[in-house]
Amino acid sequence: MLPVMPRLAVVAAAVLMCRLGVSLILIPPWQMADEQAHVAVTEFWRSRQLGMRSTDPGRQVEIIESMVRYEWWPYYGMSNPVPPLPTHFIEAPAFATIGIEPSSSSFTRFFYQTMAAGLSLVPRTTVTTDLYVMRAFSAVLAVLTLWVAWVGVTAALGESMAVRVVTLLALQPQFVIASTSAGPDALVNLAGAVVWWQAAGGLRDRRVAVPLAIIWPR
Repeated sequence: MLPVMPRLAVVAAAVLMCRLGVSLILIPPWQMADEQAHVAVTEFWRSRQLGMRSTDPGRQVEIIESMVRYEWWPYYGMSNPVPPLPTHFIEAPAFATIGIEPSSSSFTRFFYQTMAAGLSLVPRTTVTTDLYVMRAFSAVLAVLTLWVAWVGVTAALGESMAVRVVTLLALQPQFVIASTSAGPDALVNLAGAVVWWQAAGGLRDRRVAVPLAIIWPR
């Protein structure tokens, strides 16, 4: 049987997974921040990686249709667009000031290209399904972040403090929300946890070569 502290960490992980599951089930499609953009950019890169020719490589038309189906606009106090529906985000209500363009170079490519590569391995499906695949991937990254936090804090400050940290993470609402969004936030959280873990380990052991190799920006 596990000692008390690791058992408490397992309980915290179980609580986090339950809360992630509830969030995935209850929050309607497209209601997380900028999910339509994250999915569109991923679909754009997926089309490029597969060499697909399309007049809409970001699948904006399908995303807008799905947003109408799941009543994205009424959640913001507006009426759904009426046919003929917009074919680009910038033409749709509430997007005029955002100017989302999936092919823009301003998006960080690593996350979107990685997600696109993963989606390229399976048959093409609806944009809503791809949205949930990306949400589920974020949830997996959240569990990994919790594990990294446990390992890092245990090594730096001991198991008692590590239990407190992972419990706070498991109960923190914003962490759960960010971890079930179809965006790069969960990956950023994991990267931050790894950087902290390696930096703390390097300071403790005074061996900085390996930690620097891991956390050095690429």
